[in-house]
Amino acid sequence: MNVMLSRSLLLAQNSGQVIFVIVLCCLVAGLTLALVKLLDYLRKKDAETEAQKIIEKARQEVEALRRETQLELKEQAIQEKAEREKEFQKIREELHQRERALEKREDA
Repeated sequence: MNVMLSRSLLLAQNSGQVIFVIVLCCLVAGLTLALVKLLDYLRKKDAETEAQKIIEKARQEVEALRRETQLELKEQAIQEKAEREKEFQKIREELHQRERALEKREDA
């Protein structure tokens, strides 16, 4: 009877340890799963933040290019206007010279 009792106590101790180990394994598995989910969430947030930074930088670059292009177009328009004014001035001078030449002929 003592042998059976000691076997029962030993078995009870072993089954308690087995239950403890099973509970501990479940707890570790749950914590590991939670940690993996947390890391995935943090990686996703980091990726979203990085994507937003890239998008904002691209918007700023587009805006800078737009302003630069507008400035270049204005400078080009000013330059073309100055060239046309030079041409018109040259034509006016030629016309003025022709008028003086005609007046000289008429006076002569």
